[in-house]
Amino acid sequence: MSLSASALRGGRLLCACPADGGSTRRAETRLVAVLGLGFGLSALSQALAAGLLPLAALRMVDGPWLLLPSALMLVGIAVASLPAALLVDHLGRREGLALGAAFGAAGGGLVALGITETIYSMVLVGAFWLGLAQGFGLFYRHLAAAVAGRIGGVRAVGLVVGGGAIAGIAGPTLAGAAEALSFPYLYAGSALLAAAAHVATIAVVALMPPTVWRVDEGAPDAASATGTTGTGRRIAAATALASGAWLIMAGSMAAAPLGMAGCGIATGGIVGAMAWHVVAMYAPALVAGPLADRVGPLTIAAAGLLAALAGAGIGIHATTGAGFGLALGLVGAGWSFATVGATAVVAGLSRGRLALHDAAVAGGALAGVAIAAFAA
Repeated sequence: MSLSASALRGGRLLCACPADGGSTRRAETRLVAVLGLGFGLSALSQALAAGLLPLAALRMVDGPWLLLPSALMLVGIAVASLPAALLVDHLGRREGLALGAAFGAAGGGLVALGITETIYSMVLVGAFWLGLAQGFGLFYRHLAAAVAGRIGGVRAVGLVVGGGAIAGIAGPTLAGAAEALSFPYLYAGSALLAAAAHVATIAVVALMPPTVWRVDEGAPDAASATGTTGTGRRIAAATALASGAWLIMAGSMAAAPLGMAGCGIATGGIVGAMAWHVVAMYAPALVAGPLADRVGPLTIAAAGLLAALAGAGIGIHATTGAGFGLALGLVGAGWSFATVGATAVVAGLSRGRLALHDAAVAGGALAGVAIAAFAA
């Protein structure tokens, strides 16, 4: 029996025995399933926070300050990108992702307390912590790409991102129950539910094996698994396309709840439209993965940005629930295609360069919220 020297590096808890093909495939498939569930819970918290933060702020402040909590959440995503990459790489995926989820649990609780006590500064700090958690959550899709060699390339990324559809399907029902329990403190229940989603995420990531990244001589790397070549131009194009889609998505999510409220749409209609948007953000990823294998990930990313632009154009002129729903659906689906396509292109980069990519797309999202704030 020969041992791989790379598999015996200090600080890495790995099996040094030759891997069995069948057991390896089962382990990787299980890992992708766990990543999908973890990403779904992270997306549930994100969707709840995106909907409740501007509406909670509306009860405390006015003007451009309404979207400051949403902006701080996105700042948290950008700030966490590089530390998240380093921690997931050196501590291990379980420990790194659990640490990120802990930030989210604390942030959701702080937002709920700020709402009940009407302390806006507390809401702002909690929103930033929720953003830190989302910064760690971005690495679920990169981890999927890292183990995609035997599962089906970019399909693994699509399966994980598609797990976010859980948020749109279960979100409205869970949020309604949480709000009923927290009455008369409007939106506090949703904030506590966002915190609970991160607590559940900690339990889910405990199911992952304790390895950091797969170390196996002869295993295909992430770039070859996803069928990409990491040229500088392709990476720059993918990052630009994803950043544009994130700009439109974040701006739409920030502006839509306030826009619908201004058009006289009831809270139930607003929650339903945002839930549809979340489903549209994640469910198309199940299709985007196989399509990217056929036509190329950059093509998928470009098509996604065009769809998001079309949705934004419709949303600017929307005055009814149906109009907002159509706009949010197109924006969400476009974001999904752009994210899956771009993730496939950057697969195989170093953790530091992946962090820079995520920081760039988070910067695009922050710009979208800033535009929405000044347009409000």
